[in-house]
Amino acid sequence: GVVLPLGGSKEQKDYNNFMEYYQGFLIALNEAKTDGMNLDVVVIDSEEYPKPELIWQSGKLKGCTMLFGPVYSPEIKSILSYAADNGIKVISPMDPKAENLVTTSANLIQATVPLMTQQKHLVSSLSRINNIVLLHEQSTNDQDITGITKRSLDEEGLKYNSYSYAVLKGRSVYDIIASKLSKEKLNEVIITSNSEAFVFDVLRNLNLLSTRAGYRIKLYGTSKWRNFE
Repeated sequence: GVVLPLGGSKEQKDYNNFMEYYQGFLIALNEAKTDGMNLDVVVIDSEEYPKPELIWQSGKLKGCTMLFGPVYSPEIKSILSYAADNGIKVISPMDPKAENLVTTSANLIQATVPLMTQQKHLVSSLSRINNIVLLHEQSTNDQDITGITKRSLDEEGLKYNSYSYAVLKGRSVYDIIASKLSKEKLNEVIITSNSEAFVFDVLRNLNLLSTRAGYRIKLYGTSKWRNFE
């Protein structure tokens, strides 16, 4: 079975990403068919169900042995007990946060790289001789990735400057961000945000600091930036 939000509602900004995953899934199915595999696949649009538990209550997962999705960690959590009772392996396709469920759910397979691993790899590529700056948004859902990044920096013994602000203050933070940067060193700037509005604002300020003030900047972001317009 495949459970993805495929309705393309206006509230679902990651719609294109889900469609790309689904298209890749279809290519994999075609290759499996070419190799002689016989598969019976049920595709479920999760947007048709107000609550994720309604998916398995509908009976559409009856006889299923492997389930790709749902996408988000809370949705996956709501379906794990049913899946375990019915011998269904659940594949977490996209949400790194689902890693927290793996240790308590033997039937869950985490396909995406966990946030901790992602950020540790990022931190390992930083240089001690450069100026490291961490920028993040105040009071957002991205506090987990910010906390993980700070812990990874501390574990590596790397010194860094940190600054957080609300996106509505974007026009007044130019000088503050500049004070965190170095004129002499390369500035390795990490932005731990998946908010398109906030990232756009930070990049606008960093672009001005680079082009007008001459700061040398190397930028690190998140994988979700690929879906920003």
